[in-house]
Amino acid sequence: MDGSEAVAAAVAQFGMAGLVAWMWLTERRHAAERDKQVGQLHERILEERRGTEALVSVLERNTSAITALREGQRHLGAAVERLSVTASQTGRARRGERLVRVRRGAARGASDPEGAGVSGEQRPAGGAVDS
Repeated sequence: MDGSEAVAAAVAQFGMAGLVAWMWLTERRHAAERDKQVGQLHERILEERRGTEALVSVLERNTSAITALREGQRHLGAAVERLSVTASQTGRARRGERLVRVRRGAARGASDPEGAGVSGEQRPAGGAVDS
């Protein structure tokens, strides 16, 4: 017996009212199954939404951290640049005064009455040593 013969047999046995009742029960069974699937999909969507919200929150915090790090690096770079400029200006000033650095051992030597350094260069008067 195929599907059409089964329907014909049901109609003959139960009449038209039986056929309508069978169709209604079949539709209700399928509707209940669809409702169950819709409920499961709804739960899945809510879970994915929670996960997405958590991911976006982490992304926002990471972006803030990277921005703060970038700003800190800019400040650090500016500070290094200022130190570099200050050091180069200080170096030029010392060269302008013609100060010669002398090793401590040579500066302590007693046989250096005229202020001559290790290489024979002159130190400032008074034997002052820039270290």
